[in-house]
Amino acid sequence: MSAGKDKKGKKDAPIIIVHEDKTTQAPEEEEEIVEEVEIPEIPKPGEPAWEYTNLAFPNDLKITLATFWENAEEVYGEDFKQVFFLKRLILNAIMPFVNYVKEHMSVYITRPDDQQLYIREFQRTYNEFDDDIRNDEEFKAEIHCRINEMKEKLIEICDRRMMEAEKERCEVISKNWAPKQFVELVNDYINGLQLELDRYVDSLQLLGDYYTGVVSKMPNEDSIKKDQLPKLDINNVQVAEGINSMFQYVDDELGLNPLKPMVDDIVLKARDYIEKVQGMAGAIMKKVRGLFAPEGKGKKKPPKPKKDKKGKGNILTLFEPDDAVKQAADKIFDEWSCAIRGETVRARLRLELLKFDLFSNLDEIVNITQQTFHRLYEEIHTRYRNEVNSVNTACLVLSRAVEEEIAVQEELFLKDGRFYIDPDSILFTDKIPPAKPLAEYESSEVFTIVDLDKLTDVLFDLAPSGYITQRCFLYLIQDLIITDDCFIRIPETWRKLQPGEVTRLFQQLFDDLEYTQWKDFILYNFMTPFPNDDELIQMRQQFREYDPDSTELITDYQFLSTDLWFETIEDEIRAKLMKKLLFKLYRVRNDKLNYTAMLLDLSKDDNAVAGLGKALGVSLGRAVCWDKDVGEQFITETLDRRRKHEEMVRIRNEERRENVEMAEDILTDLIDHTVHVCDSVVIEDLDVVPDYEINDYDVQEPEGEHDFVMDYREMMGEGEESDYGFTNTAISFEVAAAPSCVFLTL
Repeated sequence: MSAGKDKKGKKDAPIIIVHEDKTTQAPEEEEEIVEEVEIPEIPKPGEPAWEYTNLAFPNDLKITLATFWENAEEVYGEDFKQVFFLKRLILNAIMPFVNYVKEHMSVYITRPDDQQLYIREFQRTYNEFDDDIRNDEEFKAEIHCRINEMKEKLIEICDRRMMEAEKERCEVISKNWAPKQFVELVNDYINGLQLELDRYVDSLQLLGDYYTGVVSKMPNEDSIKKDQLPKLDINNVQVAEGINSMFQYVDDELGLNPLKPMVDDIVLKARDYIEKVQGMAGAIMKKVRGLFAPEGKGKKKPPKPKKDKKGKGNILTLFEPDDAVKQAADKIFDEWSCAIRGETVRARLRLELLKFDLFSNLDEIVNITQQTFHRLYEEIHTRYRNEVNSVNTACLVLSRAVEEEIAVQEELFLKDGRFYIDPDSILFTDKIPPAKPLAEYESSEVFTIVDLDKLTDVLFDLAPSGYITQRCFLYLIQDLIITDDCFIRIPETWRKLQPGEVTRLFQQLFDDLEYTQWKDFILYNFMTPFPNDDELIQMRQQFREYDPDSTELITDYQFLSTDLWFETIEDEIRAKLMKKLLFKLYRVRNDKLNYTAMLLDLSKDDNAVAGLGKALGVSLGRAVCWDKDVGEQFITETLDRRRKHEEMVRIRNEERRENVEMAEDILTDLIDHTVHVCDSVVIEDLDVVPDYEINDYDVQEPEGEHDFVMDYREMMGEGEESDYGFTNTAISFEVAAAPSCVFLTL
């Protein structure tokens, strides 16, 4: 046989000739090379190269469809915001619930019991026996029996505590708070699934109306009905029991969350509904496609309207598409079909995403809650084992003491599930009456320093800077007055005050100021007179000795070692507490006190001018005269002393002048006598010496004040008289007294 050719001229493949048992292969012929021509692929709907139809469309229908889609998108977005907000609320409530359960169970597990009473009573009774009987075998056997009995009682207490704690854990679980939250979360996600289905239906409805309008210039008459997904009952007992069993039983394997099968059923219903809606959208598209009759010979007859199940005719059959629509018919239906498939894929994907996110969040919160209750179970049993071991250890210690025939002087403790021996707590056979603790004397009229200390802690929390609004402070004091069971004891006299009286008291103490320094209220309630000028200056000097660098800060031990003005009161305990409270009020760091701020706050007086004088005295370090009467008395005394001094100087000058004149007369007589005795001597008249110039005052100025006196003389003029009729020359007693006193003129 020979090889043949196909229609295009290509040669056939080589033919193999078979003769009985021999095989002969014909020689291969060279094949002709044919170049392949790439045929461009036709783009499909949804691809970038696809050109969408742009046919004429009624404007009214355009506006209607655009408005419909905008409303659908707005509803979709706003409703999903609400869904996500509710989701956050539910998830954010889980951790506070978990923390509450932990705190509640921790307090319940560690509540006190009677174990310490049993072991203390047994130890006290055992130590009361004499040492002579401890070596008796029968005594030892009896004590061992008593130890075993006590051990059984203590273990019974441990068992009871463990069972009560486990019962409390189960009661917390049985309140069904967690299952209700989980069901609410599932229902919230079901709302999200419903929103996705509604948007899917709206999208397909919009597509049907749009393409029907493109073909027939009118909207589609068929509408797609929306179905509602079922939600879970929040009070479903079976669901609650299934979830609670996951929390309650620790030894069992982790069971399936009963909510997941329910969610799977609901998601399956949503998928079935998507398939149903997709079929309805396909039916609408098929009905519109029926308007395009196949081309045939002859003139086309007008179609008759079809009857539906209710007997109504299909109006679309009365319209015939125009030529442009007929030419783009295939393209229109390809786009329509692609859009339906795209929306269907999107809806399915969104359902899967919501389901995945729901299972993720549900697993997280279920695991957190489950781990919390399981850890509580482990904590309860760990505590039980520790308590049992502590009981065994305590009984073992007592048994060894019995065998060694000794008394147990150190007290044994069973506390917080631990056993330990306190070497500082020694037991004695004779009961020693406890010493009465030193306490501050309580009065029905004044606050105790302990209560003021508690009030200080409250005010530091409210206003750490020391300033608080007067209204807020007033309300706080009024609340403390009317509160019966308050941790701060209010004196009975204060409790009798009416709200109006308290308001007037605050106005008298702090005036009508918006902000008040609450530390003044504490100082006023010390019920101790404020220090005077000398006491303030003395305290300032003591503090400055501890502060050579003038930092205005001293340590706590330096402050406590300083004598304050109120330490002379009879109640020594109150004085010590007042000192500690003062340190707390003006403490700037852990161990530093600002003594300047304290002294300025203590510079108070019934007279405002006197208080200002005290404050200036603290700032200057010396007393300030603020009393007008005292100042006028000082001026009067100074003027009187100056007047007496001027009079003494005048008398002394007159005596000096008389002595000079007397000396001149004596000298003249001597000269005249000499002239008469000596005849040959020529005597000429001498110029009369002027009166002896005497300085007004022969006063030596004290050292250190020369500049002050010279400046004063230069200002006033040397030797000039002042307003009081005196010269302006400095006098020794005035210069000495000038720098030691400061006068305050208001």
